[in-house]
This record gives sequence, C-alpha cells and structure tokens, in this order.
Amino acid sequence: MRKLSESVWMDIHKRSTGEGERQEDAFHPDYIDFGPDTTVYWAVNNLEINGEGKLSFEDVKDYNNNGWRLPTLEEVKQVNWNDIRTPWYDHCTHLLFPDGNELKLKRDSNNGFHMWASDYNPKYPSSAQSYGFDNMGKFNTDIFNINWNKLYVFLVKSKRQVNESVWMDIHKRSNNEIERREERVDIMGKDGFFKYLHNHYESLTDQSEIVTTDNIDKIMVTAYIDEKDTRIYMIYANIDNPNIQSTILIHIGSSDPLYHKLKTVFSLSSTSYPGSTFIHPKGEPITNSFFLDVLDFILDNVDEPNKVAVKKI
Repeated sequence: MRKLSESVWMDIHKRSTGEGERQEDAFHPDYIDFGPDTTVYWAVNNLEINGEGKLSFEDVKDYNNNGWRLPTLEEVKQVNWNDIRTPWYDHCTHLLFPDGNELKLKRDSNNGFHMWASDYNPKYPSSAQSYGFDNMGKFNTDIFNINWNKLYVFLVKSKRQVNESVWMDIHKRSNNEIERREERVDIMGKDGFFKYLHNHYESLTDQSEIVTTDNIDKIMVTAYIDEKDTRIYMIYANIDNPNIQSTILIHIGSSDPLYHKLKTVFSLSSTSYPGSTFIHPKGEPITNSFFLDVLDFILDNVDEPNKVAVKKI
C-alpha cells in the first residue's frame, strides 16, 4: 500500500476545490437498434462539430459525449450492410437498410463516402481504420492517413448498462419502486458507513483495502489495480462533520481511460496534487450514497488488463 502522509491529505482537503468543469450539454440523439446480435445503438445522424460533418481522426478519436463515441470495426461488422440503398435528398445521403432502419449522413452530394472507426491500424501508426462506400457503391473497410484525410462519423453507444446500480436505482426511484438507498446510508456517520462498506464490499487482492483513519476523518477504498500494479484509490473525507464539505478524491490522472468514462456521468475538477481528481455530483450534494455511486461506477467500468480490487457482496 502506498504510504501517503497525513499532512499531504490534510493539505489536499484544505485546498479549495475551485469551480467544477462546465457540465456537458445534454446529448440524447435519435438512435437505432440493429437487433439482438449488435452490442451498440447507432445515432441516426452523423456527427457535426461546429457545423462541420467531415472530420479528421484526431478531431474525433477521443470524442465521447454522454457515452456516444466512434464505433469499433467489430461493431461496424455487426450491422448488416448488404443490399443497403443510398438515395440522396434533403441534403442527406440516406442509408436505407434491408430491415427498414435508416441512417442519415448530412452532406452535399451522393457520391461514395467513408467514415472513421475508433481503431488505429496496428501496422501503420499514422493510419486509422474506416468503413463506408466508395464511388462505385461498394461497402468496404479500409485505412486512411490520419494527417491527410477527413471522413464522416456515425456515433454509437454501448447497450450494456454502464452502471447498473446507478441507473437502475434512478429509474426505480422515479417510480417509487424501491426504498431510496440514501435514506438508509446517508444518515450513517463515518463508523457506521465504514462498517457498511465492509459488509457490502469484499477485497479481492492482498493489495486492496477499505481503511479509515480517525485523526484525519477519511475513508479510503482501493477501487482497482492497473496492469502495472499501480493501485487506484478513492478517498471520502470529513463525512462526520456537517460544517465541513465532504470531499471525494480519486487518485487518477486525465490520461487514464477511466477518467473519461467518469466524466460522462460525474463532474470532475483538478487538484493541485498531481494525478488526483475531485469528483462531484451534477447539482447535488456529496453524500454517502454518492460515494457508493462513484465506487460502483468504477467497479463496473474497469476493462482488461486492469483488474477490480473489490467487489460487491
């Protein structure tokens, strides 16, 4: 376990968090489900940024708006592109699929087109994968030079619940179907909440811990371990003192893929301590249940080769 001095964490807590990042505009495009054999939904209209629909790969490779992102080639291949028709009207090329679904590529002509996929070409670092139709109307996958070309983009979003515990609870709460979790855990002080964590989460490795330190009023949980055995931990401080704003801090830098997933659901702000981020709810106070929402989101969104350090029981 990395030893972090008491003075460091006291100093971090005392620092002002500053204003959080601006919340992303709501983004809920019309979308298509191409059937049970596909793992993502497809946005009906192609992506535009500042009125531009033809984009470079560098413009869009890290694009993620509320979970909507570039498809992978594997996700492209899940769609039945056979016998597709591409009529042009209303300033769009309409991709009409045999099953009746339709995608709309906003553009000025009905010539062939290609669209970016999120995959880099493994053999050629300056090239990225694409898919689409050439000028002869033949669908294919290809590679394009990321420095020379601009292509169109259709966005996709995973069908898998990114956080079943968060979103299922939100849905059920809105219909009064379950007892609100916060009514049970938000009245707990630090000791009670610490016991709750131990009763509902199990450490999976000898490097993962749920610890509490009385003299600086914090609970620390190891959420996951990356492939280099660097522990990623989150800290919840001062939950017993109503006069001091509680803080959730996670030791994770903005280059970590998990950072970008967290950003789609929560508000993040930087700290003056390198590699650390403050996490805030969007428009709500930080509470015990919010800490659980963040923890559950992290555990649900860890991808290989990284590994989860604790699990719910």
